[in-house]
Amino acid sequence: IFSLLLCAVIQLARTRAQFQMLLLTTTLVLLPTALTGHSGGRAYHELAVASWAVHITAITIWFAVVLSLLFKLFSSRGSSEVEVSKVSRISLLCFIATVVSGVVNTSTRMPNFYALVHSEYGLILLIKVIVFILIGTLGGIYRLWLIPKLANTSNVLLKMISVEIFMMALSMMIGVILSQTPYPVVTIIAN
Repeated sequence: IFSLLLCAVIQLARTRAQFQMLLLTTTLVLLPTALTGHSGGRAYHELAVASWAVHITAITIWFAVVLSLLFKLFSSRGSSEVEVSKVSRISLLCFIATVVSGVVNTSTRMPNFYALVHSEYGLILLIKVIVFILIGTLGGIYRLWLIPKLANTSNVLLKMISVEIFMMALSMMIGVILSQTPYPVVTIIAN
């Protein structure tokens, strides 16, 4: 919901300074919620909570800027190569922050590799990883192929951004399911 609100506000930003202020405000608004959650109720609590805060902030900003670009492409204003490049750079930074924070957060929850492939939590996490790999592949296609040829590919770009939005929403839904799934627990059997 916050991503949708941020997306609407981004549409109003006309200068780089206004846009940067929106990103800073978003971060400041999201951090208290993320930092006061109960992420990582076990060992490494601080690391789990901090990585969760980065994860939520990065995915919110990423979703909002990509959705904003989609709205601009659908509108009569269209979108310039400069604007698409800017969103691509922000998306790449948010993608990296989301992946790194997700790996760090997962490391606080997964006792070992066996739990990753033999627990419900781990299997759902693997599905999310596959979706993220697909999103990253789309991002690579934008940066390497579509942005340099924007004048001739705006229709393709519109379709690919629509797919990216769908996959991001799917990833967030998987994240919600994951948040409701118990973490794997290591059981030690005494001799």
